[in-house]
Amino acid sequence: MLWPSPVRTFLASGEPPNYQMAVVVQPVNLITGLSETVGLWTGWETVTVDLDGDKTLLPTRGGLDVPPQDYSEGTQIRSQSVTLFGLSAEADALLKTYNTRLRPASVWQLCYTQGAIFVGARRIFKGAIDAAPRVIGAKGGGSSLEFRIASAMRSGTRTIASKKSGASYTLRSGDTGMEYASLTDVDADIRGNK
Repeated sequence: MLWPSPVRTFLASGEPPNYQMAVVVQPVNLITGLSETVGLWTGWETVTVDLDGDKTLLPTRGGLDVPPQDYSEGTQIRSQSVTLFGLSAEADALLKTYNTRLRPASVWQLCYTQGAIFVGARRIFKGAIDAAPRVIGAKGGGSSLEFRIASAMRSGTRTIASKKSGASYTLRSGDTGMEYASLTDVDADIRGNK
């Protein structure tokens, strides 16, 4: 979480920095079924910056809230909440075309000069979206979107059985027990009880 050397040099010069926040998510597009990279930042225009490779960040015009993270040592599951507020109906519809559940996400702090020249960035949190986004807001008005990113330690809490697919079961003498199983939309248990 250290700043890269160009940022350290800029900060040592004494010129005041302009910090911005960005969130980069790799959701699955529900229309195409492909994973895409979607970046949002607190700026006012679309930019392309180097965040472990070039990423295009869409503006939220200040409508991105990332509370400070409490850091400590240990193997606890950490989480970071992110809130997008003041979304238009068009942006809300666009966000509903993506499946973000358990998809990789990262939170970045960007450093700009007062003249809006990008100096560098550092990743302050990395993980996967743990809680599905929730739309909050009045009917007909602007809405907000809140989601939680859990650290990589979260993946250690999954059981081995939940990591297997139907294809892995068929390798054992044609077992088709998981062929039609849905791990997300379960209405009843194996006995048909609701």
